[in-house]
Parts: sequence; C-alpha cells; structure tokens
Amino acid sequence: MLRCFLAAALLLVGSTCGLAQATDSTELPLPPETNAPGAPAPVPAPAPPPTPARPDAEPKAATRPPQANFDLALARQAARMMEGDYNSARQAAADKEYFDIRLHIRRIWKDRRESEGIYFYVEQATAAAQQKPYRQRVYQLRARPDGRVESVVYSLKNPLRFAGQWKLDKPLASLTPDSLEERKGCAVILRKHSSREIRGATEGQDCPSDLRGARYATTEVIITPKQFVSWDRGFDEKGQQVWGAKYGGYVFEKETASNPPPKVK
Repeated sequence: MLRCFLAAALLLVGSTCGLAQATDSTELPLPPETNAPGAPAPVPAPAPPPTPARPDAEPKAATRPPQANFDLALARQAARMMEGDYNSARQAAADKEYFDIRLHIRRIWKDRRESEGIYFYVEQATAAAQQKPYRQRVYQLRARPDGRVESVVYSLKNPLRFAGQWKLDKPLASLTPDSLEERKGCAVILRKHSSREIRGATEGQDCPSDLRGARYATTEVIITPKQFVSWDRGFDEKGQQVWGAKYGGYVFEKETASNPPPKVK
C-alpha cells in the first residue's frame, strides 16, 4: 500500500514540473501541422480590401513644360538686337512732325535666370533735355508657350532718381523685380517676321492712358539689328487718336562707332 502511494506521488510531481517548463518557455507552441491525421483543414484568410483613395488626396498635376522649352531663342535674339543707344535725329531733320529723341536700352539683372525673363532698363528723353527723361521703364522679355515673346512693361517709383543710370555697368542694381509696378495690358507681343526682323504690338484696348483725354494706348514695334521703330498712340472713347505720331512710328537708329550720336544744336 505504501509503495503504491509513493509511486503515485512521484508521478504527480513529474507532471507538474513538465507543465511549469512548458509555461516558462519563451518559444510559442507551433500550430498543428495541416497534414496531421484528424487535423481540421485550414481556412484561408480573406484578402484585405483595397485601400480607398483619400478624399483629400490631390490628383497628380500635369507637368508644365519648362520655360527652357519655350522659344527662349527668340527672346535672346530680341535682347541682342534691342540693347544699345539710339537717336531719331535723321528722321527729325527730314520731317518736322518728329523730334530728335535719344533712346537707351540697357540689360539689367544679368545674374537672374533667363527662363524667368530678360530685363532691360529703358530711358527716353529729347536731345535738348537728356538729363530729364520723359519716359523710364523696365522691360521684361518673357518666352511664351505659343512660340512668341511678350515684352512686359513696368513702371518705376520716383523714376527721375534713376535718370542717367543707363551709363552705369549695373543700372538699377538697388532694385529687384518685386519693387516694380506692372503696366497691365501694355505688354507687347513679339514674333519673328524674318531672320533679321522682329515685329510686335499690344493687343486690344487694355493699356490704360489718360494723356490728353485718352482712354487707352497702343504700341507697335519693329526691331532689326540697326533700328528700333516704335509707334505709340493714344485713343479716346470714340477711338479717335489724341496723341502720338500720326503717320508712322519713330525710327531710332542704333549708334555705333561709325554712326555716333549727333551733336545737339
């Protein structure tokens, strides 16, 4: 009897130790093998539903062609042909309807990327009063995706303080484009007319002018390597011209070593 009791006690202690070892083990028990006899067939987990698009997700925007793919070649050609010093002395001598005007077009802010625009400081004055220009502007040649170039026109605040800066190596160095005021509707749209001629004009009647009772102004230009022709006119509400040359634009001839500026009489 005692022998049977001791055998049963030893069997109980062995089972308890085995259970403690299984409980303390850090390894998780493996699932039953699928080919084990009598094991139930595993049920495949359902595929997760597709993740719906976020309602606030923005569609991917179409890539805009870089400005470099626009007609920068035309903008550069116009820039090379435009820059320089001009006068209309020959025209003024032949036709009293015109005055001897001195025109200076200088490239500015050359460190800016051409894809953002090519900038010029433009100053016009009569030959007799060159220290007091009557027009001072900044032009920005900007390529367009349609193959043309627009010359955007900006005005300056207190412009007379910059009079004569076309003589400097870096005109308007103290200014930046955001300090300018765009003349809305006054941009001149340029196109190539031939290999050595570029023509352009404003579009519509959106360039405002109040000079001599005008409501709007128009500009037409012809650019060649030796000349810059500009025809500015103002019109009233009835479309009648109230200022500007009547029969054609001012013909400015580019000054060179062989064609120096004439002396003022």
